[in-house]
Amino acid sequence: MNAGIIVAAGEGTRFGKFKQTEILLDKRVYQHVLDIFISSDLIESIYLVVHENLYKAIEKDLRTYKTEKTIFLCKGGQTRAESVYNAVSSIGESYDKVCISDAVRPLITKEDIENVISNFPAIGATSGIGILRQTGSAVLKAEITALESLGCLLYTSPSPR
Repeated sequence: MNAGIIVAAGEGTRFGKFKQTEILLDKRVYQHVLDIFISSDLIESIYLVVHENLYKAIEKDLRTYKTEKTIFLCKGGQTRAESVYNAVSSIGESYDKVCISDAVRPLITKEDIENVISNFPAIGATSGIGILRQTGSAVLKAEITALESLGCLLYTSPSPR
């Protein structure tokens, strides 16, 4: 079984407001990414990590989603690494592979997710966490350090910006 983590916990400091809830082509930015994860046959459950100030609004939004996949809401941390750590910690060991993406990268495709999941056998892994790499190197390094502290095997793959 495979899970997806969508990180939507940023504050949008440079942007001036929460990017993940802005409307883009008739839906919220995070919903574009969520829809891609829902459409992937390789993802069974989705963990949506959200900023505490958005938790109730996104919980309400999710009530309109018609999907057989389970979508879990997780509260984000003070940093992206903490947010990912929170989600991975809540997943436990019930999944073989996990694919992580930002909520504010609406150009990811189902193929990007499948690429991350399918490349684990190529690195000799039957389980682990794949990160669609789209963050700066310092942020990615902190995220990898946090995940390695949980004993996670990692694979990173570039994604569209």
